[in-house]
Amino acid sequence: MLVAWLGCCVLATIGAAAVYVVAQQVGRRAADDVPRALVAQQVAALSSREPTTGLPALGPATALSSQSGPFVIVYDSAHRVLSTTALLGDTTPGLPSGTLDDAVLRGATSVTWQPRVGVREAVTAQPWTGPAGSGVVVAGVGLGATEDRARSVLVAVTAGWALVLLALTAAVVVVRHGTERTRPAR
Repeated sequence: MLVAWLGCCVLATIGAAAVYVVAQQVGRRAADDVPRALVAQQVAALSSREPTTGLPALGPATALSSQSGPFVIVYDSAHRVLSTTALLGDTTPGLPSGTLDDAVLRGATSVTWQPRVGVREAVTAQPWTGPAGSGVVVAGVGLGATEDRARSVLVAVTAGWALVLLALTAAVVVVRHGTERTRPAR
């Protein structure tokens, strides 16, 4: 009986862990959707612009935080910032050049970027080439809401796991108690 109970507890633990990991990864990957769309839009605009029309307008720069909305940074081929909507303090944050190089090598890359403690961003980078030159477009969005949802899923999965373990333990106690009552006295 104890071996069966222990086996069920192990299976419940593995199942709960799998549910959490899948839910967390689905949420994290979904956070890349907005940056991917922004990058594609900016790459298309940069690739079709005439050299005289310059860079597409990106809008006002905003401060990055884990709760910040979407941002775009356009780099040239030497990794210098050409245009940005992202500020960290009073400056444009510099994405690691390895990430920019990886985007050029692979055609695009998506990463989690932490430019400062407490500021985590889902970032997509993709190279661009057009009449005005070439470089890398980076777009991102704060991961705060995604990470908040992951914590909520963790709490729910943990509560479900604990309830399953309690139910398994109660079932063992009831079965064991019933078996003891039906045994003939010696």
